[in-house]
Amino acid sequence: MFAILLSTLWTAFSFLLRTVVIKFFIFTAMFVLLTELLPMVTRLMGLQGFTGALTGSLASIPSSVWFFLNSFRFDFGLPLILSAYASRFVIRRLPLVG
Repeated sequence: MFAILLSTLWTAFSFLLRTVVIKFFIFTAMFVLLTELLPMVTRLMGLQGFTGALTGSLASIPSSVWFFLNSFRFDFGLPLILSAYASRFVIRRLPLVG
């Protein structure tokens, strides 16, 4: 009886160790890499100057279009979408995840 209980506890412990704890550390490491690495990559690729060129090209948009762009929070959504696409690209290139 005691051996069955002990075996059950060791099985549950090994399951928790293999699935929960290790995946927690893997996903935490991925999160830190993505949040710290992507801004550095965009700085190295020169995308900071891209925003200046983008601002210059968006200056020719008429005010009637800007009304709808501001209504849909285009200034917040566009960088968010570009960052999500870059994160997806990086995650798909990881050998264990993608």
